[in-house]
Amino acid sequence: MAIWFGSIFVVLYLTSVLLMLGSCASSSASSTPHGLRNAQCPVGTSTPQGPTTTGVDKSVWAVMVAFQWLSVAAYVVHGGMGWYVRRHFKEQKDNGTLELETPEEIEARNQKARELWVKATSYDGL
Repeated sequence: MAIWFGSIFVVLYLTSVLLMLGSCASSSASSTPHGLRNAQCPVGTSTPQGPTTTGVDKSVWAVMVAFQWLSVAAYVVHGGMGWYVRRHFKEQKDNGTLELETPEEIEARNQKARELWVKATSYDGL
């Protein structure tokens, strides 16, 4: 689960960052107009209609871009951890060293959880 969650979000977030940066990076007056440009682009970004007069300050833009790339790096680390865990468990399974719980251990753990639940819900007040 962590592998797919992390890997999918790495790809989606990287795509999001590239689209956001690409929507504001076009500086050619002959570039194809697109609907991605928004108020988060820095003031003065060139568009086919001329420089924008709305948007954020360039220093704010730089901070936004830095946080976008830090987030991408964090998602890459998250996805990497998932792949590492998967590989580790697969190696243990292939080597026969993966220790699984016996049905008795599972039932004992579930019974203890049921007893704690009954105890916790039996109180009428504090």
